[in-house]
Amino acid sequence: MEEINVLMFEGLEGMTTEFRGIEIAGITTGSVIAATAIIAGVAEVAGPLALAVFSYGLAIATVFHLGLDALAVVSIMATVSKVLLTINTFAPYVAGVEVFLALIGVIAGAVWVVVDYFVHREERAAPYDIEQVEEWIWLTGPPNRSEFIYPDDYTHDLRFDEYATLDKTRHLYPRTTPHYYAIKGMKDDEMEGGKNHSFNASEYDKIVNDKRMFDYIFHIKKEAFQKATGLGNRFTYPPRLNYIGDYAFNMSDIESFDFTQGNDVSVIGAGAFQGTKLPAIDLSGHFALASLGMRCFAHNEKLHTLKLPGSIVGMGCLVVYETPNLHTIELGWRTKQQLDLIKKNFKEESNPFSIKEREDAHNPYAKVEAAMLVPFADKELVIPFGSFEQYYRHNRNCTYLGGNFLIKENYTVLQAVENGDGLHLTKDEVLKAAIDNMKYESPKGLDKDDEKKARAAFDRTKKEMENEYADPDNRDKNSGILYAVNVFDKKAIIIENEFIKKSSVLTIKTDKMNFNGEEYPVEYSKLPPNIKSVVVDMEHVSDSLFGRLTGYSPVTFSSDSEGVIKADTGAFSPPPSITFTDKVKTIDRGIFNKKDTIDVYFDWHTSTSRTLVDDEAFSENVRLHVRNYDGKPEDFNYFKFNSGHFKGGRIMPLSGMTPEELSQRTLDDGITYEFVRPDTARIARLGESVSLSLSEKRDIADRYFSVPGFGRLDFLRGSRRIRTVKLAADITSLPDRTFEGCDSLERTEGEDHLVSIGDYAFRNCRSFKSLTVADSAKRIGRGAFEGCTGLTSIQLLSDSPETVSVGEGAFAKVPASCRVHIPGYSEDNYGWMSSEPSHSWQGLLIAPNYYPIEVRVNDLRGGNVSGYEDAGGYAYASKAPLTAHPADGYHFETWKNTTSDERVSSEDCYAITVSTDTKVRALFLPSIYRVSLLAENGRVKSGDGTYGYRARATIEAAASRPGYHFVEWTNQWGDRVSDANPYSFAVTGDELFWAHFARTKGWTVGDDDNMSDAEATDALSVQYPDVLPFQADFAVNSHTVDLFAVNGQITKPDSGAAEATHVLPLQADADGGYHFVKWTTAAGDSLSAENPYALTVESDTAVRAHFAANLYPVRVSAANGRIKAGGGSYFYHTQARIEAEGDAGYRFVKWTDAGGKGVSGQNPCTFIVTGEAELRAVFEKAGATHALPVLLPEAEAGVYYADGVLHLVNLEGYSISVSTMKGERVLQFMTGGDDEHYPAVLPAGVYVLNGAKWKEKYVVKKFVVK
Repeated sequence: MEEINVLMFEGLEGMTTEFRGIEIAGITTGSVIAATAIIAGVAEVAGPLALAVFSYGLAIATVFHLGLDALAVVSIMATVSKVLLTINTFAPYVAGVEVFLALIGVIAGAVWVVVDYFVHREERAAPYDIEQVEEWIWLTGPPNRSEFIYPDDYTHDLRFDEYATLDKTRHLYPRTTPHYYAIKGMKDDEMEGGKNHSFNASEYDKIVNDKRMFDYIFHIKKEAFQKATGLGNRFTYPPRLNYIGDYAFNMSDIESFDFTQGNDVSVIGAGAFQGTKLPAIDLSGHFALASLGMRCFAHNEKLHTLKLPGSIVGMGCLVVYETPNLHTIELGWRTKQQLDLIKKNFKEESNPFSIKEREDAHNPYAKVEAAMLVPFADKELVIPFGSFEQYYRHNRNCTYLGGNFLIKENYTVLQAVENGDGLHLTKDEVLKAAIDNMKYESPKGLDKDDEKKARAAFDRTKKEMENEYADPDNRDKNSGILYAVNVFDKKAIIIENEFIKKSSVLTIKTDKMNFNGEEYPVEYSKLPPNIKSVVVDMEHVSDSLFGRLTGYSPVTFSSDSEGVIKADTGAFSPPPSITFTDKVKTIDRGIFNKKDTIDVYFDWHTSTSRTLVDDEAFSENVRLHVRNYDGKPEDFNYFKFNSGHFKGGRIMPLSGMTPEELSQRTLDDGITYEFVRPDTARIARLGESVSLSLSEKRDIADRYFSVPGFGRLDFLRGSRRIRTVKLAADITSLPDRTFEGCDSLERTEGEDHLVSIGDYAFRNCRSFKSLTVADSAKRIGRGAFEGCTGLTSIQLLSDSPETVSVGEGAFAKVPASCRVHIPGYSEDNYGWMSSEPSHSWQGLLIAPNYYPIEVRVNDLRGGNVSGYEDAGGYAYASKAPLTAHPADGYHFETWKNTTSDERVSSEDCYAITVSTDTKVRALFLPSIYRVSLLAENGRVKSGDGTYGYRARATIEAAASRPGYHFVEWTNQWGDRVSDANPYSFAVTGDELFWAHFARTKGWTVGDDDNMSDAEATDALSVQYPDVLPFQADFAVNSHTVDLFAVNGQITKPDSGAAEATHVLPLQADADGGYHFVKWTTAAGDSLSAENPYALTVESDTAVRAHFAANLYPVRVSAANGRIKAGGGSYFYHTQARIEAEGDAGYRFVKWTDAGGKGVSGQNPCTFIVTGEAELRAVFEKAGATHALPVLLPEAEAGVYYADGVLHLVNLEGYSISVSTMKGERVLQFMTGGDDEHYPAVLPAGVYVLNGAKWKEKYVVKKFVVK
């Protein structure tokens, strides 16, 4: 307990105390109040001179102990004041008298100083600790201002009185530090006439932070904060507070005043907290609190908690008047003498005529007067533990000052002794102890008469206490059977005393006792430990007579070296045996409890009527010792007698029968069980080889029995016989070392609901093979599976390793071949990325999960997919190669994710990295083929266009010039196809057919005449798409030679050598992006692959030069990413599409060429291949910024025509116009994207594309439609 410091000072004005003649630290409160009133009255009426005379006179009277009654002094001084007032009326005539009186005052003062110093110095200084620092001291004049620590009594908007500590070793100038402070009120109260009562919290906080002042505030004076606003929860409790004056916080809005922050409050004045909003007031720690003023906590609707200490000796009326929410008050008084004293003082102070006009006008006077004598009316009183008997002795109606202390929360137990005519209270041992400890000590400073009076008062008080102790209605506790009577429950039990110790046998003849005019049932819940046998000798044994009877364990208390109190329990004493005599006629239900074992001796006959003993008379803990049994011995068995009981009691073996014969059974599982109580058994023995299930239920003799103790599981440790253990659902944790050393344990079932596996729970279980860790598991202890060398599999059911804490070395010495199995789809949580081939948990490899891959095709006719297996799925992080095989007439378009319908790859060979269930679909589309027709010396009539696979195409051509006739159709390689015209065939791919026409009449080339170079050059003039014949004249013979070329031209070679007769020199020059292949006849027969080529002309003929598109490599790579699509070899003037994907945390920036120059900022990027290309995708960290934007050159625009679709590349937002070479416009539209596909049917020929964008960009491209 903290030290209590209460400062005593000579000035308790403004503080009502609610007791008479009781001293606080030596101060007679009545004298203090009287002296204060006298000085104030004289100062008001008579002026300074009269005040000085009176003050010194009063001091002299006090010094010499004139013994004046305080009220008499007040009366006398009132008369003196009137006389002096009359004298002042005639002041001009009594000036000489004033001088004379002043002289007398000086002499009296001097006499007082001398006498007080030598005679009464200790008596004068002893009661007081502090003294107010006055602004004017008679004899010395105005004091030195340095004596004040705070010279101005206005401090932070509050007014203070300052007090100095009294040094009792000095007399004339005894004041020293520390200084203490009393709050007089708020500054605004005085300056504005009390109109402004606003509390300045910020200024008060400054005081709180000024520890020199705040820690020494000991007094809040009268009306200091009356009707103040703004207090709320912002008033900080001064830790040194001793006194709270009358109406200090009356009618203010304070909501918090934490009394628990100190323990020094001594007096709370009248109305101090009346009308406030305090919800709780806890004064239980203020052991110096002596007085509560009238109405100090009244009229508070918010108040719900009030705790009072036991130090209070005086209390005013109506303390908690009109507190509707205060239902319970905690009191600290412990003895009857305290209660008597409080009530005595209360009655003396509670005079209805002192109420006067302070009553609320809304309350009838009669209601207030009725409440004055019962301040705790309608309240429940919580009293200190063990003090109920003292309260009961004060008032057997169990009320105190109107409050009810007979409540369940109080320990309402008394001691009463049976003494022939019922129960009587025992003598008051608390009062006896007080009498024995009373010792008279003479107070200091008393004269003989006062000493004699004090002695007489002591003797009188002691005699009154002795007479009360000797009250004949109270009996000696050892004069009979002693009972503990619970007044609240109206029950009684027998307790030990000297009377009961004289015998170990208790005979019961009744089960009810009379106490205080009421009938109390006697409960035999616990008998004194020396009672070994109870003889029931009454006709009717009622229900539950011994329903709460238990054994007894003596408890002693001791403390260790550190002062910690320990309770030591002695040997357990079982309940006494119960013998029912022949006088007992009926025994009702539930006679005994269901806890301790009780031995009952009873004559048991099979023919006993059930009306004698109720079927439920005994409980399972009753051991029935049978006498005079008249049945068959072989039928006397626990598993035959109603589950081992008779009338609810457990049957004990007959004479000559072993307990094992009565209670044990061995089952087929090799375990011997022993009967314990109804539905309960225990394991008696384990066989050499058992299969143990941890279920608490066992089928024994056609009945299920629980086997307690399995929760501890300690009986399993070290067993070398157990092979299989089944864990019941209610077993959620395994204690430490549960199966340690169980060499034969191979497996457990039901461990998937274990939350905790204790330290070393399975250590050295060398035969243990598999383990399942529940998803609810929280802990695997240290070394839990250490040394489990047979462990091959661990199944983790949680999808996150963070849910379970694994102790150090939990899987030490487990073989590396053991595999950990984790839930599907949880690899990421376990830190296993699909890019890693393997991963481990607790140093053991995780076995990969297998995930199904579902592969479908959009059209079963379009193709199929190979490379995957349907059964079993694929291991996590493995590769599943898929290959799309289009059927004839179909082509593979792309792979799509079936769930999201997103394209995942356009490569027909696609390898999936397995990380989850995967569903992909191969998209096959019907092929559309182009049939292109050209004619030599003719024109195409029909058949040019697009066709589906195996569609029938009929092509027809006609001569465009007179004198020509159709010869044959050849393909793009010059091979002869057919001589039919029209010609029908099934389309199986893109086709290019040439219709060849020949002249009906040729021209003559002479055999002897040679053509000059100039003539040849002029004649070799071929412009695509027109096909012109070459004409030359020779002297002897003349022949017609027609020359054809596509994607190139035929010219005369630049050679200085002369041509031979009938030899025509030819040279083929390929267009850009093409290369020469061969020379053929019109029929498609190969002539030569040489270039230049010397054609020998022997007859009319036609020669064709064949060209093919060049194949260019496009190499792509990525920095901080990977290539998703594109790359490889592309034919000249075909479209290439490339796409890249960044690594995690990276974003795409641009494509660069081999020299690092940016070529495009688009991803994916589409362009027309015109030569070799090397491109690199550049990625940067996500969130990276650039000082300046990255500017990339525009990608090249392109156009080509295929499959009836005009393909436009990098022409987003362009206005497009397509015209023939003759300027005829055939198409006009606006593009919507960089990779635009525009369906259009264009006849074979050469076209010009013009594109314009915002009048700033123009594109002109020429393209060919075959």
